[in-house]
Amino acid sequence: MPSNSASRPPKRPTLTDVARASGVSVALASIVMRGAEGASEESRAKVKQVAANLGYRPDSRARSLRSTRSRTLGLALALGEPLHAELADALYAQADAHGFEIILGATGKHRDERRVLNTLIDAGVEAVIGVFPELPAAQLTQVSKQLPVISLLRKVKGLPSIITDEAAGIKQLVEHLVALGHTRLLHLDGGSAVAARQRRDAFVAAAASAKVQAQVLVAGADETTAFQALHDYLEQTPRTQCASAVLALMTVQP
Repeated sequence: MPSNSASRPPKRPTLTDVARASGVSVALASIVMRGAEGASEESRAKVKQVAANLGYRPDSRARSLRSTRSRTLGLALALGEPLHAELADALYAQADAHGFEIILGATGKHRDERRVLNTLIDAGVEAVIGVFPELPAAQLTQVSKQLPVISLLRKVKGLPSIITDEAAGIKQLVEHLVALGHTRLLHLDGGSAVAARQRRDAFVAAAASAKVQAQVLVAGADETTAFQALHDYLEQTPRTQCASAVLALMTVQP
């Protein structure tokens, strides 16, 4: 019968292991790994090389316990959203440039926004940045009393909010389509998706200003639902009454 020790994962290298293998004291090894003053360039190079060979990494949890700051940010984004992935990539780059780490909390069908927000708070992040299209503003405001909260793509009263100019973008799209000769426009409404209401209202206003026929079709926040809604519309609407151009919240794949 195999012993229990055979199935145990390898022990994580410690600072003591690094010091022993480098032939220096634990205090000196600590100075090197913290980037503090008090070690020669030769000692720094040797300790860092040994640490790399052993696969040693400082324990961020222990470091956080010794400090009043965790230097981590919570980022809440939706799974499967290409724009959210681009936002995450850009935020990772900025966080790294300023010495912060990011803990990603992904929302989806099985993880709602409140649960993700609570998980990030429990992880000890210093601030939360996120896309919260459905979470009540009052809950976000309440959380902001504990730590900074920044809302992306949705304006929340009383919170720093980074949003796009939906009205200007939709107005430009409508004007472009009208210039091409389209007089019947259809907008696929994103339902509860972030910024969906702003786009819908902007579409209605821009179409009215351009004096063209406009229809809003409830399509939902994901591509599958949107495609099905558009498919049903085309099947059920007489060809002479169909819109000649469609504005969508997302890219619909046929």
